[in-house]
Amino acid sequence: MKKFYFRLDGDIITDAIDYPFTGYTEVTLNENYLPAGINAGYYKWNGTAYGRDDVLFNASVSEQVAKGKEEGREEIRDIVGGAAALSTLTQEAKTELINKGVLPANASLGVFSAVRKK
Repeated sequence: MKKFYFRLDGDIITDAIDYPFTGYTEVTLNENYLPAGINAGYYKWNGTAYGRDDVLFNASVSEQVAKGKEEGREEIRDIVGGAAALSTLTQEAKTELINKGVLPANASLGVFSAVRKK
């Protein structure tokens, strides 16, 4: 038997620790470890046991996928924006930035080689 302390939002577990803390609910379980993701907002506490809520889990996964796609889009915009800015530099400016270590050595080869290496 091991004691854990859950922060709850209603019956949803939002955090799990193994030491007492103000605002956390003490629970005693027959296990020494909790499952990965128990503090991710898709596990529920029913007063005696925890369980993964599939509706909350699927919503969480969908949210993470959407967030990952948006972060990927932002990275692509940054790369394209950087490549466009790079294409407006003179060769002399590119060489100076390469020598200072700001740009990779292949930046002088053109926009697309710089984007591919990113």
